[in-house]
Amino acid sequence: MYIFVLSGNLTRLFVIAFHRHFHKPMYMLLCNMIICDLIGSTALMPRLMYGYFAICNPLRYHGVVFVLLFILFSLILRLPRCRSIIVHTYCFNGALYLLSCVDTTVNNIYG
Repeated sequence: MYIFVLSGNLTRLFVIAFHRHFHKPMYMLLCNMIICDLIGSTALMPRLMYGYFAICNPLRYHGVVFVLLFILFSLILRLPRCRSIIVHTYCFNGALYLLSCVDTTVNNIYG
C-alpha cells in the first residue's frame, strides 16, 4: 500500500514539475499537497506496520523488536562519552545521546 502511495504521488509530482503547462498557482498548491501527503505517509506507515506486526504476528513481534532495539543500542554504544550523569532516565535514547560529545546524526536518522 505504501508503494502505491509513494509511486502515485511521485508520478504526479514529476508530471507537474516537468510539464510547463502545469506551472500555474493551482498546480503549485497541488504540489504542496502531494509533498505533505508524502511526508505524512512516510512518517505514519512505520508506526502502523509495528501495530500490524503486534496484532497479526504476535510470535514474531518480539524477535523483530529485539533486533531493532539491538541495532539502536549498538548505534548508541559506538558514541564516545564525555559526560557521566544521565538526565531523564525514562527517555533512554535521548538521555544517552546527550552523554556523547560527537555528532549523532546517524543515530537520529535510525531512531
